Formats: sequence, C-alpha cells, structure tokens
Amino acid sequence: MLLGDGHHALLIDMDGNQVNKWFTIPDPARMLPGGSVISATGEYYELWDSTNLTQIDWDGNVEWDFFGWDDDGTETLMAREHHDFQREGKPVGYYAPGQDFVPCGKTLILAHNTTYNTNVSRRTIIDDVIYEVY
Repeated sequence: MLLGDGHHALLIDMDGNQVNKWFTIPDPARMLPGGSVISATGEYYELWDSTNLTQIDWDGNVEWDFFGWDDDGTETLMAREHHDFQREGKPVGYYAPGQDFVPCGKTLILAHNTTYNTNVSRRTIIDDVIYEVY
C-alpha cells in the first residue's frame, strides 16, 4: 500500500511495516513497475499546485522531472499539477500486472491556469486544464 505523511510517499507491507520512503508531496503518489514512484515534488505554488511532477526510482534518484509549463506571471516555469496525472499505459490510474505500461510514455497532467476574461468575470479565474507532456 502506498500512503503519504505529508512529506513522503510511504510503501507499507501487509503487516504495516514500512518498506520504502520517497521524499515527495504524496497527493497523489503512484507506484510504477520496477519500484519507481511518480508524484508532486518541489513546493506548493497556490491552491495545491505543485511546482514539479517527478518520477523517483527505488533509491530516491530522479528519473524524470517536469516543471516547464506555466509561470503564472512569476517568470518561473512550473507544472501547476494538482490532484491528478496519468502516465501512458495506466488506464485505471495505477499500475497493475498485465497492463501495457509505457516506461517513457506521455503524461497527462491536471493543472491550473490563471486567466482573465471580462466576458466571464471582472476578477482573475483559476481554470482547470489538462495538458500532455512527452
């Protein structure tokens, strides 16, 4: 079972023993084949937006890191991922034996985008967007 304590993703066995721990923002953290975890890392920007979405191997080494989508006017690019992402080959949101997982596949990311549209509101609007990273 993969759990989080706010600063780590924790892998727990059936007896409640900790098997491994990765430094992430586990909201959510997902186990991949081979023992890697993909999860938010970095810092929270606002409204639970994470600055990075990162794949970390069993030993804590970064295998893949994305932070190059939106700067929200800050001049610092970030993922702005919040609450969900999907890696190609994981149609149910998590890996299960027998699925055709794509190790370096595309990633769909649910993120925020701040817009200003006076036809809708006189205030800024934080919209949900989905974008794909190759």
